[in-house]
Amino acid sequence: TARILPEGDAYHVQRVAVEKAYRKHGLGKMVFEAIMTYARAQQIQALCLGAQVQAIGFYKALGFQLTDRPEFLDAGIRHREMILKLA
Repeated sequence: TARILPEGDAYHVQRVAVEKAYRKHGLGKMVFEAIMTYARAQQIQALCLGAQVQAIGFYKALGFQLTDRPEFLDAGIRHREMILKLA
């Protein structure tokens, strides 16, 4: 699951989750492919998100890049801001 919120000419992706028993089967990638397809159809320029530090590799594999924003805590978990330009 995931939710997207409009943020200017971008979507902010939040609450990305795959139930533990179903991880490592490509479902997270499928969720993001659907989000990217939808965003492009809506002429959205970019996707941004706060990635849990341990998930940065997953997002990099999808094409996201780290921004210059320093690491931050969300719900006590270390995060980094990432962006994927769609245009």
